[in-house]
Amino acid sequence: MHRTLDFSETRMDHPSGEGFWHELPPTDGRLQNPHMHLTEACLAALESTGEKRFAETASKLVQLFQSKLLDRTTGLLPEYFTDDWRRVPGDEGRLVEPGHMMEWAWILNQARKLVGANTDDDIRGLVALAERLGVDRSSGATYNSIRNDGSALDKGSRTWPNTERIKAAIALYELDGVDPTSVISQTGGLLLSRYLAREPRGTWMDAFDEHGRNAAHVVPASTLYHVFLAFAEVLRIAD
Repeated sequence: MHRTLDFSETRMDHPSGEGFWHELPPTDGRLQNPHMHLTEACLAALESTGEKRFAETASKLVQLFQSKLLDRTTGLLPEYFTDDWRRVPGDEGRLVEPGHMMEWAWILNQARKLVGANTDDDIRGLVALAERLGVDRSSGATYNSIRNDGSALDKGSRTWPNTERIKAAIALYELDGVDPTSVISQTGGLLLSRYLAREPRGTWMDAFDEHGRNAAHVVPASTLYHVFLAFAEVLRIAD
């Protein structure tokens, strides 16, 4: 863990001091997603070790999220930024993924618990907007993407945005006591019946279109992390 963070801080650190490059050699533009996962990783390392450096890095990344990543005008979370953290022009800059808003809500709740970050209002806002704009009311599926005006862009749904909906509901439960049962039941049922009930056993259909038709040709290994963590969180809070 220390070697990985050493590499990130010495080789991936952006000259501005605000966040990191997402690849080497660096290219133009910045991404929110790698910063989200580095925040999550530092909080997990802190929880495992109690070591100060992980708390410090996680706290800096939460501050970056609050000051640069989250669009305070709309409450939405862009994916693609210019080098100085402005939303990129054009359609790419308008892209918002509700699943990432829900994922950040859970991470911000971890930061609240582990480093005392003041993230309460951001958690509430992210969950409320993602639920209102990013979830199909009939099926309960979480959309792949919306535009920054709130309109749906891709009403298809991969596995992982649905797992993040469960985690966001649990974050809101731990913050405000909001009962997560209905979200867990609806989305957990959707995952178990649509995505995970596949042959051969232990695989998953990773994507469906807006009509509920299979839209995947591969079984991405990255999906397993999302499924495991969401169900582990359900078990953690279960009575």
